[in-house]
Amino acid sequence: MLNSIKKLTGNHFTDVTNASRTMLMNLKTLEWDDSLLNEFGIPKVTLPKILNSSDYFGKVAFGHLFDIPITGVIGDQQSACMGHLLREGQVKNTYGTGCFILMNTGNKIVMSNNGLLSTVLYKGNSSEVTENNCLYALEGAIETAGSALNWLKNNLKLFNDFEMLPTIFKSVDNNGGVVFVPCFSGLYSPHWDNSARGIIIGLNHQTSQGHIIRATYEAISLRTYEVIRSFEQESNIKVSLLKVDGGLISSEEFLQTQSNVLGLDVERQKEKEITIIGSAIVAGLEKSIALWKNFDELRKLINIERVYKSEWSQEQFEKVHSQWNKAVERSKNWI
Repeated sequence: MLNSIKKLTGNHFTDVTNASRTMLMNLKTLEWDDSLLNEFGIPKVTLPKILNSSDYFGKVAFGHLFDIPITGVIGDQQSACMGHLLREGQVKNTYGTGCFILMNTGNKIVMSNNGLLSTVLYKGNSSEVTENNCLYALEGAIETAGSALNWLKNNLKLFNDFEMLPTIFKSVDNNGGVVFVPCFSGLYSPHWDNSARGIIIGLNHQTSQGHIIRATYEAISLRTYEVIRSFEQESNIKVSLLKVDGGLISSEEFLQTQSNVLGLDVERQKEKEITIIGSAIVAGLEKSIALWKNFDELRKLINIERVYKSEWSQEQFEKVHSQWNKAVERSKNWI
């Protein structure tokens, strides 16, 4: 993104969310940090000018899109947050190959002591959006989500087609004591143990495909649980709702498992391309375009498809969580 705007418009610009990803921008001033640039020997003149996410970046200077203005630029995970129109204290999770979980911390920069990333969520150029036009976020990264299912399919040949998963999942009532920790290249937030490696534990003569699939869904959900608990500890905000997007949200069984593990409502929008919607929202909020005045106006346009509610008792959760914690400890310090 640091070069794309220049190629399209001729202007050497970027936005605050992409600049924050370089780790060279000061989160308070929203400018390139001189001390960091000096430390790494990077001349400031080589870096793009930092603009708001909703801002005028210039007009496309070539091709079929010639003369079309670019009024919104934002990082992909921040764009997903905007697609969900996260309120302060709300959380979204994008389930892809891995997971990216972000909490909107409002105008406050929350510095983490539990392995989370503090980042810019959005900055606008309309005073209608926020008090000082800048929103921040806490972010947690989970190493494995959809890739765990791909591994079971392609490496272990546990099933032939993803359409088989609902039937396999429903073939058993629980995980049968099986726990799968799919940390093939280490554990990310909040553990940050690069030496950890994946394990499937608790196998017995009755273990079937269904038990392993359930354990996989629970693993992704429990990793999400760990990050959300860290959010709550860092921000002192109790999370009551998880908004979701990404490939895995098409699975009713997975989203119900996620709600069961969290003990929270899990909300899925009717629109599936949340990141694309978020980028459109950012462009439309730019003051010269002004398709929408504020977030409240936009929220009226969101269609909620379904809200999943937890069906587990506290006893069910504690049993699964206890087994999970023991398995995670066994996966650590392997290399």
